[in-house]
Amino acid sequence: MSESKSYYIVKTKIGFEERVINDMNARLVDFGSLKDIRDNIGEIYHQPHMRGYIIVESDEEFFVEKLIGKDWRLDNSIPLKNVKGILGKMKNDDALEYIQPKSPMEGFNVGMMIEISKGAFRGERAIISELNEKTEIVTLQLFDTAIPMTLKLSANQIRAF
Repeated sequence: MSESKSYYIVKTKIGFEERVINDMNARLVDFGSLKDIRDNIGEIYHQPHMRGYIIVESDEEFFVEKLIGKDWRLDNSIPLKNVKGILGKMKNDDALEYIQPKSPMEGFNVGMMIEISKGAFRGERAIISELNEKTEIVTLQLFDTAIPMTLKLSANQIRAF
């Protein structure tokens, strides 16, 4: 990132973030309709934990507006499908925190009480007995059942209690 660029939050439909990024990049390539602003747009970021939002690095908000086709009557461009608008500018420190990938294991510790949020045991409470960072598998000990069980689930199937 160059020092002159800022980060802007673009609101999209949930689940369409990657498609919007592909459409933006298509507009900026050699034969795209907006290749003239390519130097004013930096990286475009999306992390799975940011559902419905992408972050665009740009010199000014005007270039992001042009990229998404906000003022289509003025510049005769077609608005991007699945884009709801620009929410505003982010501070660079805040943006760096959001664009860096996060581990799904972040925030979980051995001995922590959790609730299973997906699968056959949804709604059951358990205690984490083992965490594996590499495979992202959590071993749990159910404690609301008469028979103690050990389950192996991925980190996205549990939530802190």
